[in-house]
Amino acid sequence: MEEKRKSQEEQGQQRVKRSKPKRGYRKGGASGRKGLKRATLKRDIRDALKLNRASDESRMNPYRQINPNGKSKIRFTPLGGLGEIGGNIAVLEDDESAIIIDVGMSFPDETMHGVDILVPDFSYLHAIKSKIKGIVITHAHEDHIGAVPYLFKELKFPIYGTPLP
Repeated sequence: MEEKRKSQEEQGQQRVKRSKPKRGYRKGGASGRKGLKRATLKRDIRDALKLNRASDESRMNPYRQINPNGKSKIRFTPLGGLGEIGGNIAVLEDDESAIIIDVGMSFPDETMHGVDILVPDFSYLHAIKSKIKGIVITHAHEDHIGAVPYLFKELKFPIYGTPLP
């Protein structure tokens, strides 16, 4: 070490003494402006990430927006099409309004001689007819629209669906 130090002194090089930075000193310049800018940038990024997280929570978890203690309830009542092929009909309702989803027919089995089609029971729809706003058709298969003419003879509601080609 002594020899190395002497050779540096002979060549005119000075040994640089390192010291720890003083307390409160920020990297990036004697005045600390760059350090201040970095700290501000970090705080801005942290705040932006916090806002982004809150936005994601509200968008990705819509169930948190539902008040489970509210008095208003939505009921989904299938009136046909469960456990069978065909006869798809359901009612989606709350206390003030209702919509019918599909009005399909079913097909008889081999034990039902002389029966061509099976139409769902519309008695529940007659009971809530003042609440019904319309019928929504999901797609145009017979098991989803086949009983529409039979319901339309009894009760007339607007029918909503995509246009047929």
